[in-house]
Amino acid sequence: AIENNNIHILQSRAITTLTNNCDLLNELDSEFDNNRFYTKYNIGEMMPGAITPLSMTTFIKSLEFGFHNFFFTNQPENKQFTKICFGQPFFDLTTFYEASLQLFFFSKNSLDE
Repeated sequence: AIENNNIHILQSRAITTLTNNCDLLNELDSEFDNNRFYTKYNIGEMMPGAITPLSMTTFIKSLEFGFHNFFFTNQPENKQFTKICFGQPFFDLTTFYEASLQLFFFSKNSLDE
């Protein structure tokens, strides 16, 4: 850090005082289902590392809005394409698969190949 033309050396380190079951570490997490498939592919490139609550309420909500408009133009659907775990964004591939089956140019056979 620089203050009044003086250079100060700062130390940063991991927080080691939190307990393992601290609710603050995952208070913004989504519920995960072990029967679904999740990936960081692509979303990990757009949003590498942990994201802030502001990013969750802007970027992630924008992604959800775009996906819902693409897949469900005629009817509202209560599907979630993204999940958050320990501040890390994930795509729910199972939701993408299920939503793709509703598009007229996709068939189950073409998606399964």
